[in-house]
Amino acid sequence: MRIITVCNQKGGVGKTAISLHLAMAAVETGKRTLLIDIDSQGNASSLMTGDMSIVNSRGGAEDLFSGKPEPVSTRTGVDLLHGHKHLDAVDSRSDFKTVVGLKSLLTTLPYDVVIIDTPPSAGVRQIAALAWADHVVIPVEPAESSVSGLIAVKLILEKLRKNNPFLEETVVVNRMVKASASQRQIVAKLEEKANLMKPVLSGRVSVADALKDGVPVWQYKKAPSDVQREWQEAAYKLLGAPVEAKADKEVADVAVSA
Repeated sequence: MRIITVCNQKGGVGKTAISLHLAMAAVETGKRTLLIDIDSQGNASSLMTGDMSIVNSRGGAEDLFSGKPEPVSTRTGVDLLHGHKHLDAVDSRSDFKTVVGLKSLLTTLPYDVVIIDTPPSAGVRQIAALAWADHVVIPVEPAESSVSGLIAVKLILEKLRKNNPFLEETVVVNRMVKASASQRQIVAKLEEKANLMKPVLSGRVSVADALKDGVPVWQYKKAPSDVQREWQEAAYKLLGAPVEAKADKEVADVAVSA
């Protein structure tokens, strides 16, 4: 099992969009995939299921913290432990050491890949999800304010590496306006502080529209081809899978159905 946590201590940087695309890309490559939404806003859960009311329902990710997770299937092929508005209580009532120990429970679940979408605040849920992770993905916007959120997460990761020296991290620039000279300058500054993954990601509107339809942007016909290509390349790279794996799986599926 590989556990990937998507995290930044700044909201609005596209954590949910990247989490969903990673989960759907993992399914495309034939991986049994679980998405854990531990954000009390539950945006990933609403988009994954197409059910806006799911954020009012108890259970889901909350049951993971009580040691009895019961994932449900979704329209995308990704299984889900949903987020909801009651999750903030987990931070106040949970013992940190006990919650970190839940990684042993996670690894017994029947999945190849687990993606965790986190809240923007550094509470028990966020830090536990970082402690569980094999790989942390840190989305940033090409804005000066992104630097502080990036630094805050990296400081937490430095402490966690004392117990998990093999913890990987990748910084991904999201919501890039390619024509903006000022944003290109900010990306250059960010490259001095972190090893940024390329390609950088753009296409905010088409990405949002694709997720409303329950598909990754590379399957969304109205999306520009360069946006489709960069998002697919980035998702597969973060999963450690070549883009060709999608084509290979489609060929295998056709052969089985024949």
